[in-house]
Amino acid sequence: MDLKELKRRRINKDLSQQELANKIGVDKMTYWRKENGMRDFNRTEIENISKVLGLSPIDIKLIFFNS
Repeated sequence: MDLKELKRRRINKDLSQQELANKIGVDKMTYWRKENGMRDFNRTEIENISKVLGLSPIDIKLIFFNS
C-alpha cells in the first residue's frame, strides 16, 4: 500500500481524516489506524474511498495493491 499517496490525495481534496472517515462510514480512530498502516482497509472501504477521492482503477491498484 502507498499510504503516503492516499494521504496526499485526501489532503488534495481538502478532507480531514475525520471528514473522510465520516464519508466512508468508519470511526476517525479506525481510519487513522488504517491510514497509518496499523490495519488494512477492507474492500468496501477501498470502494468508498475511491468514490470520495475520485480514484481511477489504476490509482486504486497503485495505492491499495502495490507492495
